Amino acid sequence: MNTHEDIRMLSRLLVCLIFVTALFLTAGESASRDSTSASNTQYGAADANSCRWVEKAPDWVRSPIQMDIHAGYRIFVFYSDGTIGYRVRGEFPYAAFMSFTIYDNAYLYAALTDYEIEADPGSINPFHSNELVNAPNRAYTVTVLPHNARRDSMANPIFMPPLPHGSNPTSLVLVQRIYLGEPQDQDRFGGVDAPTIEPFEVRTSAPAACPSGDFTAII
Repeated sequence: MNTHEDIRMLSRLLVCLIFVTALFLTAGESASRDSTSASNTQYGAADANSCRWVEKAPDWVRSPIQMDIHAGYRIFVFYSDGTIGYRVRGEFPYAAFMSFTIYDNAYLYAALTDYEIEADPGSINPFHSNELVNAPNRAYTVTVLPHNARRDSMANPIFMPPLPHGSNPTSLVLVQRIYLGEPQDQDRFGGVDAPTIEPFEVRTSAPAACPSGDFTAII
Protein backbone atom coordinates (compact mmCIF):
# COMPACT_ATOMS: atom_id res chain seq x y z
CA MET A 1 0.00 0.00 0.00
CA ASN A 2 1.49 3.38 -0.97
CA THR A 3 1.53 6.55 1.08
CA HIS A 4 -1.53 7.94 -0.71
CA GLU A 5 -3.58 4.82 0.10
CA ASP A 6 -2.32 4.88 3.71
CA ILE A 7 -3.56 8.46 4.14
CA ARG A 8 -6.94 7.66 2.59
CA MET A 9 -7.37 4.58 4.83
CA LEU A 10 -6.45 6.54 7.97
CA SER A 11 -8.93 9.26 7.02
CA ARG A 12 -11.73 6.76 6.58
CA LEU A 13 -10.91 5.07 9.90
CA LEU A 14 -11.08 8.47 11.60
CA VAL A 15 -14.46 9.14 9.98
CA CYS A 16 -15.80 5.80 11.23
CA LEU A 17 -14.61 6.59 14.75
CA ILE A 18 -16.29 10.00 14.65
CA PHE A 19 -19.51 8.52 13.30
CA VAL A 20 -19.69 5.75 15.92
CA THR A 21 -18.99 8.23 18.70
CA ALA A 22 -21.81 10.46 17.49
CA LEU A 23 -24.27 7.59 17.65
CA PHE A 24 -23.88 7.47 21.43
CA LEU A 25 -24.45 11.15 21.96
CA THR A 26 -27.86 12.75 22.46
CA ALA A 27 -29.04 16.23 21.78
CA GLY A 28 -29.95 17.22 25.35
CA GLU A 29 -29.89 20.86 24.38
CA SER A 30 -32.29 23.71 25.11
CA ALA A 31 -34.35 25.66 22.58
CA SER A 32 -31.87 28.48 22.86
CA ARG A 33 -29.19 26.19 21.47
CA ASP A 34 -31.42 25.55 18.47
CA SER A 35 -31.65 29.27 17.80
CA THR A 36 -27.88 29.57 18.07
CA SER A 37 -27.37 26.84 15.49
CA ALA A 38 -29.80 28.50 13.09
CA SER A 39 -26.93 30.59 11.76
CA ASN A 40 -25.36 27.31 10.55
CA THR A 41 -28.39 26.42 8.44
CA GLN A 42 -28.60 27.35 4.76
CA TYR A 43 -31.08 26.52 2.05
CA GLY A 44 -29.73 25.04 -1.17
CA ALA A 45 -30.96 26.72 -4.32
CA ALA A 46 -33.85 25.11 -6.17
CA ASP A 47 -35.19 25.67 -9.66
CA ALA A 48 -38.07 24.33 -11.74
CA ASN A 49 -36.34 20.97 -12.12
CA SER A 50 -34.73 20.54 -8.71
CA CYS A 51 -36.07 20.38 -5.16
CA ARG A 52 -34.41 22.17 -2.27
CA TRP A 53 -31.92 20.85 0.26
CA VAL A 54 -31.42 22.28 3.72
CA GLU A 55 -27.70 22.56 4.43
CA LYS A 56 -26.31 22.35 7.95
CA ALA A 57 -22.77 22.66 9.27
CA PRO A 58 -23.48 22.14 12.98
CA ASP A 59 -21.36 23.14 15.95
CA TRP A 60 -23.04 20.62 18.25
CA VAL A 61 -24.35 17.06 18.03
CA ARG A 62 -28.10 16.56 17.71
CA SER A 63 -30.57 13.70 17.20
CA PRO A 64 -31.97 11.86 15.34
CA ILE A 65 -29.52 12.39 12.49
CA GLN A 66 -26.66 12.48 15.04
CA MET A 67 -25.00 15.50 13.49
CA ASP A 68 -21.31 15.86 14.07
CA ILE A 69 -19.14 18.97 14.17
CA HIS A 70 -16.70 17.43 11.67
CA ALA A 71 -19.27 17.02 8.91
CA GLY A 72 -21.61 18.85 6.58
CA TYR A 73 -25.20 17.72 6.01
CA ARG A 74 -27.75 18.22 3.27
CA ILE A 75 -31.29 17.32 4.29
CA PHE A 76 -34.32 16.76 2.05
CA VAL A 77 -37.73 16.01 3.58
CA PHE A 78 -40.53 14.62 1.43
CA TYR A 79 -43.82 12.74 1.54
CA SER A 80 -44.00 9.27 0.04
CA ASP A 81 -47.13 7.67 -1.38
CA GLY A 82 -45.22 5.00 -3.29
CA THR A 83 -45.55 6.63 -6.73
CA ILE A 84 -42.75 9.24 -6.85
CA GLY A 85 -39.00 8.75 -7.06
CA TYR A 86 -36.11 11.22 -6.95
CA ARG A 87 -32.97 11.38 -9.09
CA VAL A 88 -30.09 12.90 -7.14
CA ARG A 89 -27.35 14.11 -9.50
CA GLY A 90 -24.10 15.51 -8.20
CA GLU A 91 -20.33 15.23 -8.00
CA PHE A 92 -18.35 13.19 -5.51
CA PRO A 93 -16.92 15.60 -2.92
CA TYR A 94 -13.24 16.14 -2.22
CA ALA A 95 -13.57 14.53 1.19
CA ALA A 96 -12.84 11.42 3.24
CA PHE A 97 -16.41 10.11 3.31
CA MET A 98 -19.86 10.60 1.77
CA SER A 99 -23.13 8.77 2.25
CA PHE A 100 -26.85 9.02 1.59
CA THR A 101 -29.29 7.77 4.23
CA ILE A 102 -33.07 7.56 4.46
CA TYR A 103 -34.79 8.06 7.81
CA ASP A 104 -38.29 6.89 8.67
CA ASN A 105 -39.24 9.03 11.66
CA ALA A 106 -36.15 8.82 13.90
CA TYR A 107 -34.95 5.50 12.50
CA LEU A 108 -32.31 4.96 9.85
CA TYR A 109 -33.93 2.76 7.21
CA ALA A 110 -31.43 2.60 4.32
CA ALA A 111 -27.93 3.80 3.51
CA LEU A 112 -25.72 4.11 0.43
CA THR A 113 -22.03 4.75 1.06
CA ASP A 114 -19.58 6.48 -1.28
CA TYR A 115 -17.71 3.37 -2.48
CA GLU A 116 -21.02 1.62 -3.33
CA ILE A 117 -22.01 4.29 -5.85
CA GLU A 118 -21.20 3.74 -9.52
CA ALA A 119 -20.03 6.88 -11.30
CA ASP A 120 -21.84 8.22 -14.35
CA PRO A 121 -20.44 7.17 -17.76
CA GLY A 122 -17.22 9.06 -18.42
CA SER A 123 -16.65 9.78 -14.71
CA ILE A 124 -14.84 7.95 -11.92
CA ASN A 125 -15.61 7.31 -8.27
CA PRO A 126 -12.64 8.69 -6.28
CA PHE A 127 -13.63 6.50 -3.32
CA HIS A 128 -12.72 3.37 -5.27
CA SER A 129 -9.24 1.93 -4.82
CA ASN A 130 -6.65 2.96 -7.41
CA GLU A 131 -8.75 5.87 -8.69
CA LEU A 132 -7.48 9.45 -8.71
CA VAL A 133 -8.78 11.28 -5.64
CA ASN A 134 -8.67 14.66 -7.41
CA ALA A 135 -10.00 13.52 -10.79
CA PRO A 136 -12.11 16.30 -12.37
CA ASN A 137 -14.74 13.97 -13.87
CA ARG A 138 -16.60 12.73 -10.78
CA ALA A 139 -20.35 12.81 -11.53
CA TYR A 140 -22.85 10.35 -10.09
CA THR A 141 -26.60 9.70 -10.03
CA VAL A 142 -28.41 8.19 -7.03
CA THR A 143 -32.07 7.19 -7.37
CA VAL A 144 -34.42 7.29 -4.38
CA LEU A 145 -37.17 4.76 -5.08
CA PRO A 146 -40.34 3.43 -3.46
CA HIS A 147 -40.04 0.07 -1.76
CA ASN A 148 -41.70 -1.92 -4.56
CA ALA A 149 -39.66 -0.52 -7.47
CA ARG A 150 -37.40 -2.87 -9.42
CA ARG A 151 -33.85 -2.87 -8.10
CA ASP A 152 -32.34 -2.93 -11.59
CA SER A 153 -34.56 -0.20 -13.01
CA MET A 154 -32.48 2.86 -12.01
CA ALA A 155 -28.89 3.88 -11.27
CA ASN A 156 -27.60 3.42 -7.72
CA PRO A 157 -30.97 2.80 -6.05
CA ILE A 158 -31.71 3.53 -2.41
CA PHE A 159 -35.16 2.42 -1.30
CA MET A 160 -37.85 4.00 0.84
CA PRO A 161 -39.56 1.88 3.52
CA PRO A 162 -42.77 0.07 2.56
CA LEU A 163 -46.07 1.79 3.22
CA PRO A 164 -48.48 -0.10 5.47
CA HIS A 165 -51.57 -1.20 3.54
CA GLY A 166 -54.13 1.57 3.31
CA SER A 167 -51.89 4.17 4.97
CA ASN A 168 -51.62 7.85 4.14
CA PRO A 169 -48.43 9.31 2.63
CA THR A 170 -45.62 9.31 5.16
CA SER A 171 -42.83 11.85 5.67
CA LEU A 172 -39.28 10.63 5.08
CA VAL A 173 -35.88 12.27 5.32
CA LEU A 174 -32.97 11.91 2.88
CA VAL A 175 -29.61 13.00 4.27
CA GLN A 176 -26.29 13.47 2.51
CA ARG A 177 -23.32 13.34 4.90
CA ILE A 178 -19.85 14.59 3.99
CA TYR A 179 -16.97 14.11 6.42
CA LEU A 180 -13.57 15.80 6.45
CA GLY A 181 -13.61 17.91 3.33
CA GLU A 182 -10.26 18.83 1.84
CA PRO A 183 -8.39 21.36 4.07
CA GLN A 184 -8.13 23.94 1.31
CA ASP A 185 -11.92 24.14 1.02
CA GLN A 186 -13.66 26.69 3.19
CA ASP A 187 -16.87 24.70 3.66
CA ARG A 188 -17.72 21.23 4.93
CA PHE A 189 -19.21 19.99 1.68
CA GLY A 190 -16.03 18.97 -0.12
CA GLY A 191 -15.83 21.80 -2.62
CA VAL A 192 -18.74 20.72 -4.86
CA ASP A 193 -22.21 22.13 -5.45
CA ALA A 194 -25.28 20.61 -3.87
CA PRO A 195 -26.71 17.73 -5.91
CA THR A 196 -29.89 18.37 -7.85
CA ILE A 197 -33.04 16.52 -6.77
CA GLU A 198 -35.35 15.69 -9.68
CA PRO A 199 -38.75 14.17 -8.80
CA PHE A 200 -40.37 11.81 -11.30
CA GLU A 201 -43.29 9.43 -11.60
CA VAL A 202 -41.90 5.93 -11.17
CA ARG A 203 -44.45 4.27 -13.47
CA THR A 204 -43.97 6.62 -16.44
CA SER A 205 -40.65 8.41 -15.68
CA ALA A 206 -42.46 11.72 -16.32
CA PRO A 207 -41.28 14.73 -14.28
CA ALA A 208 -43.20 15.34 -11.05
CA ALA A 209 -43.58 18.27 -8.66
CA CYS A 210 -41.36 18.83 -5.65
CA PRO A 211 -43.06 18.11 -2.31
CA SER A 212 -44.71 21.00 -0.54
CA GLY A 213 -45.42 21.48 3.15
CA ASP A 214 -43.94 22.80 6.36
CA PHE A 215 -41.15 20.43 7.37
CA THR A 216 -39.56 22.79 9.90
CA ALA A 217 -40.31 20.55 12.87
CA ILE A 218 -38.63 17.58 11.19
CA ILE A 219 -35.49 19.43 10.16
